[in-house]
Amino acid sequence: MVKVLFQLLVIGCSFFSCSTEKSEIETLINDLNIHVEGINAIIVVPLDGCSGCIHKTVNFMAENVGRKNIAYVITDYGIKRAKMMHLYEQENPMLFMDSKARARKLGLVKFYPVLYNLDSDNPQGIELTALTIDSVFHELKSQF
Repeated sequence: MVKVLFQLLVIGCSFFSCSTEKSEIETLINDLNIHVEGINAIIVVPLDGCSGCIHKTVNFMAENVGRKNIAYVITDYGIKRAKMMHLYEQENPMLFMDSKARARKLGLVKFYPVLYNLDSDNPQGIELTALTIDSVFHELKSQF
């Protein structure tokens, strides 16, 4: 009986987490006025996180500036770091600035950039760590 109860609790928590993450990404999309028509993925980049991963993500963004199917959300408390990285100077319609760190407050991002696949019914985040970032970007280039 305890085992069945535990399994139901785990399943319930898993389901709640997925639906919560979906509603949180939808909240961020609405708050930043991101029009998702044609967008397959959103990459959320915390500027106060892993510097190597941030730079790889910003480089990927610069290399793929013409692609209209990936949106980038740069999140931080304030605009100082984004200005120092010249992100405000970039002419990329798929770049959205989150200077109030909404993504962090919603729990969508922590230390590493996170990729959300919007084609999925439950867009779960994939952290772009030093171990995964190169393979994920390679896959993104070939998919989208």
